Amino acid sequence: AFITQNGWELNVRTRSSYIDATIDSEQPIRLMAISSDKFVSRNGNVTMQFNQGNDGDEMTMSYVPQNDLAQLVVISAKMAQR
Repeated sequence: AFITQNGWELNVRTRSSYIDATIDSEQPIRLMAISSDKFVSRNGNVTMQFNQGNDGDEMTMSYVPQNDLAQLVVISAKMAQR
């Protein structure tokens, strides 16, 4: 699990060609692999890039909060300590 800068908990289930990402208790979002570390939703509104930071334990998520606005939100997260 990852904890985002704004306090969301992000859980990721991996598959060979996609991931299912769940933020808090929301419905999972399916993202397709476009490289070994980068995943994008079918509509292109959500992107996640993993294995970032000095230790490879950080990720960046960007998303379009509303389709009718020209806005992009970028959030960084670090893998949660267990």
